[in-house]
Amino acid sequence: RWPPVWHGICVTLWPHAYRSHAACVLCGTLPANPSGHVCIHVTSSEP
Repeated sequence: RWPPVWHGICVTLWPHAYRSHAACVLCGTLPANPSGHVCIHVTSSEP
């Protein structure tokens, strides 16, 4: 099996899924949402 695939979900006004840590962190730094951004790290065993 391939190693687990990392992806993140950046929770804003609308949830967005990212396949890279950098993109999720970038989303977490955007000031567009007054509620703030939360990057949830999720791993998947799917190839």
